[in-house]
Parts: sequence; C-alpha cells; structure tokens
Amino acid sequence: MQRLDDRAAAALADGVPLLPSGLPRAEWLQVLGAEFEAFAARVDAGDENTALDPYGAERIDEFFAVASEAFFVAPAGMRDDHPALYALFVRYYGQDPAAEQTVRQDAAS
Repeated sequence: MQRLDDRAAAALADGVPLLPSGLPRAEWLQVLGAEFEAFAARVDAGDENTALDPYGAERIDEFFAVASEAFFVAPAGMRDDHPALYALFVRYYGQDPAAEQTVRQDAAS
C-alpha cells in the first residue's frame, strides 16, 4: 500500500491522489479529513480497538495508507467502523471488497 500512497503523493503536493471523475476533490478532502480527525481523537483518547492500525493517527498520509490496507484486508470491519470512508474508497478504488467477501462466503455455505 505504501507504493500507492507514494504515487498519490507524487501526483499532487498536498497528497490528494488523482481522483476518478465523479469524485469531487472537495468531497474527498471533507470525508478523509473528518475521518482522520475523528480517528486521531479516538486513538489519542486511548481507544485502539479499531479496524484501522492506530499508526494511522500519526498523519493524514499514514491514515490514507492504513485505511487503504484495511479496505482490502479487513473490508467488513472497515465498513462497519468507518462507513463514510468505506463508501468513499468504494468509489475511489472502483470495487467493494466487503460485498465481494460476503458473496464468496455465501457461495461457500
């Protein structure tokens, strides 16, 4: 995931990745910023029981990296803990890994 973040950071000096059409920059900044601030406050308060690695509270670029990792590795937990961010990432990455995971689990049953 760090390579993805490195490419995104290189795209624009402020760290906003190249966004797909239909995903406004203002919306990206609002959702990511609000989610980061809430997450950092939660970790600062000592709550490390989260779907995201607490290291993501260090800086917004680290938050983007750990949230991206959770999106693919533990999508259901991320969706449950951070629904607005999860929905934003579905649009950004063009896939819904939690839904895909549910379909796979249902097919295996």
